Amino acid sequence: MATAAPDPGATPVAAAPASGTDVRSTPADAAPAPGPALSLPEDAAGWPSFVAALKLSGMAAQLAAQTELKGVKGNVITLALPAAHKHLADKAYSDKLKAALDQATGRKLLLAFEVGGAAETSLAAQERRQRAEQQARTEAAFRDEPFVRDVLERFDAKIRPDSIKPVS
Repeated sequence: MATAAPDPGATPVAAAPASGTDVRSTPADAAPAPGPALSLPEDAAGWPSFVAALKLSGMAAQLAAQTELKGVKGNVITLALPAAHKHLADKAYSDKLKAALDQATGRKLLLAFEVGGAAETSLAAQERRQRAEQQARTEAAFRDEPFVRDVLERFDAKIRPDSIKPVS
C-alpha cells in the first residue's frame, strides 16, 4: 500500500482500507494541472454521470466505467470493481484514472479498490441496461409490424431475436 503526502490545505484523514482493498497513489510532487473543478458525487447514483464527464479514453475509461462509487472519505475514494474486471485495477490504468480525477476535482486523491460482486450502478451497467431496453423496444416494434405478423401467421415462421438490430 502506497500513500501520498497530505495536501497542506486538506484535512488529514486516517483511512484503514478493508481487506482486499488496494490503494493507489502517485508521487506527492505530481500536482494536478489547473482546470475547472468538478465536485465528486456524494453517492453511487451520481458516479456514472461524473465518470462520463471526465472524457477518459482507453483502459482508464474502461476502469472508470466498470467501477461503482462506494464512498468518499476525505481524499480517499473507494471504488467497487467486479471480480471479472479486476485486471483493470492495474497500476498503470489506476494511475491514469487517479490523474484524471485529481485534475477534474483540483484535489490530490487516493483510490481504493474493492474487488467483489457486480457493480450495478456503474456507467457500464447503466449502458448495458439502456442497450437491453432499446433492444426490447426494437423487437417489440418489429413484431408489431403488420407484414411481420402476416408472415408469422401464414408460414408458421419464427423470429430469431438476436437477428433484430435497431436502426441508427
